[in-house]
Amino acid sequence: MANSLRASLPKHSKQSPSDKGLRARAPYYAAIGVLAILVLAYIDGGEEPIRPISQTVEIPGMATESE
Repeated sequence: MANSLRASLPKHSKQSPSDKGLRARAPYYAAIGVLAILVLAYIDGGEEPIRPISQTVEIPGMATESE
């Protein structure tokens, strides 16, 4: 009877203690990675200053001053 109870209980995982520690720290590593990407995007990105666009545009059918 005792043997049948032992057979129905789940076995312990065969992971080493270092694997369990890595799984526990994985969310922290992911958060640090996301934070690093956001900091890099903030430093590298951003708005460029607005500069005026000035160029001549020809409109068909309209006379120019030189004509």
